Amino acid sequence: MQGKLIWVLTAVAVFTGSVGQSHGGDVYKSDAPQGELAPMPPPAQVQSLSAYPDRVQLKGGDDAEQLVLTATLPEGRMQDLSADVKFDVADPKIVRVTSTGRVLPLADGRTEIVASYGPKTVKIPVSAEAIDQNLPINFANQIVPVLTKLGCNGGGCHGKASGQNGFKLSLLGFEPDVDFTALVKEARGRRLFPAAPDHSLMLLKATGQIAHGGGKRMEIDSDEYKLIRRWIAAGTPYGQPTDPFVDRIMVYPDHRIMTRQNKQQLAVYAHYTDGSVQDITRRAQYESNDTEIAVVDPAGLVRTLGFSGEAAVMARYQGQVTVFRATVPLGQKTPSYQFPAQTLVDAFTQKKWQQLGLVPSEVCSDAQVIRRVSLDITGTLPTPAEVTAFVNSKDPAKRDKLVDSLLENGRRSPRT
Repeated sequence: MQGKLIWVLTAVAVFTGSVGQSHGGDVYKSDAPQGELAPMPPPAQVQSLSAYPDRVQLKGGDDAEQLVLTATLPEGRMQDLSADVKFDVADPKIVRVTSTGRVLPLADGRTEIVASYGPKTVKIPVSAEAIDQNLPINFANQIVPVLTKLGCNGGGCHGKASGQNGFKLSLLGFEPDVDFTALVKEARGRRLFPAAPDHSLMLLKATGQIAHGGGKRMEIDSDEYKLIRRWIAAGTPYGQPTDPFVDRIMVYPDHRIMTRQNKQQLAVYAHYTDGSVQDITRRAQYESNDTEIAVVDPAGLVRTLGFSGEAAVMARYQGQVTVFRATVPLGQKTPSYQFPAQTLVDAFTQKKWQQLGLVPSEVCSDAQVIRRVSLDITGTLPTPAEVTAFVNSKDPAKRDKLVDSLLENGRRSPRT
């Protein structure tokens, strides 16, 4: 199973590595086709407003937290308002909140964020500590994910088998010890300059200050630049053997029923082996399996487009994967219908129809049933005598018995 996962991620790395350079200097800029968003609901329609997480705890100047604000509308529908609410911080010297709901620390202390949408408000307690401290950095946990997010170790850049322009990294950072050696020790250590971090070749090329075949990958004032600069200034530590590592990741929310031309902000969290949890929304990589239904930008903002259906958005980080599902109904009133569920599969199928606003086809005739089932199970057509006998049978369970009979006679189609 692990080998298959690595193979899939390798294929994804080759694809993303070849297209990642289109983002230029802003790794969070989306170039996917989007169109106009549907208007947000008027405040009078919002029955309640909730925030996730309901409490923010920040540690260190590199930490940050993505808030997901959700409105409950009539008929129980949920609407993301993360970038539409107004944020007010009781003590703006402690933290600041971006327009998209990202909480950034400024100083140690406690305060409160109030998010409001019309008359509806929600309060989020916030604490920040060790903001001015130079906390230890673990290369595998903190630096490698930045290289992956920027596409540096993708299959189309330094992660390919031969490397790029004499510099090779492991594909998607699967071998952080190899990457550490390549960055710190190879080429006489010329890529990093702890005495003057801003003059490190790694930062100069990534910010486009000197020629770089991969183009500009980040801005000087970006979080990625600040973290890598702090790591270089600290003497490029690798970390301790006892440091925790990522055990799993989760996404919030994991499912939403959305209208067309709508949006949903995601928040992704890494759970470490020591029990700690860290917001990795800006470090995770995202990919939609159906870009005609929904697209996702590098900051984890999902946009539904003009088609109905269901799209799965994969978030991956440090070899771990989680999925958000966006269900986009037709948006039309569904007429009533009768569909007696006979199996467990029928129950789940009917639930999915209801979510998508679909109506099942009419029940087919006995002649159609025996033809379709025979082709599906045996790969052959039934004889005229078998069709006549089946159609004339008065047994109410004849369709179930037909399936059982075809499965037991040993003449199965290669597809089954």
